[in-house]
Amino acid sequence: MKQLFAFVLVLISLTFIPSCSKDESAFEKSSEAYNEITTAYKIADEMGADVYEACRLGIYEKEKILGDAIGVLSKELALSRDDIRESIVYTSASWLYLDYEELSEEERTEYLENANIIVGLFEDDLSSFCVDVAYNTYVLSGKADEAKTALENAKDKMKELSEKHSDYEHYPNVKGYYTKTFSLFNICQASEGTLEQLKKAINNYRNDAREFKSNLDFIFE
Repeated sequence: MKQLFAFVLVLISLTFIPSCSKDESAFEKSSEAYNEITTAYKIADEMGADVYEACRLGIYEKEKILGDAIGVLSKELALSRDDIRESIVYTSASWLYLDYEELSEEERTEYLENANIIVGLFEDDLSSFCVDVAYNTYVLSGKADEAKTALENAKDKMKELSEKHSDYEHYPNVKGYYTKTFSLFNICQASEGTLEQLKKAINNYRNDAREFKSNLDFIFE
């Protein structure tokens, strides 16, 4: 009887332990993906708000922007005067097909001192210029690259989850969280269409990502 009991315990251990190990692995990979996506989401969420507001100001506050772009944008966006000033020069160089990195210190200083005047060169497409200024502040600060790297890391985790743990109960929410955050980040990089379309897209992606995050917070935080 003792031998039979020991044999049964061995059978149980052979079936139960791998299952636990598989669940632990799925949880670990999902948690890692969740953390990476959350890093990207927090940046994309802030970026989305700034990009939308910059677009709105470029349309409805055109005269104020042309008069004092740095003052207006720094007041209405979650960005500093210095960051906006530098981004105006960076964005202007890009729009004029100049290499920002190749500008001399004297040229940069002159452009920075005249940043508000430079904005007037792009009066005919001011809303798009303001959107690029808002986005490029995140480029210059390194936050855009941080979000991009986090999404790339999350994608690698998602691929592993898909291959090995696609039946994991929280996988659909992790996948949804990644997809919506990725879309939110992308719309900030390449915003197109009308102001209303931009607003709708940003809000939809943000709200969907937030809902997925809310469902996952209790599991992984």
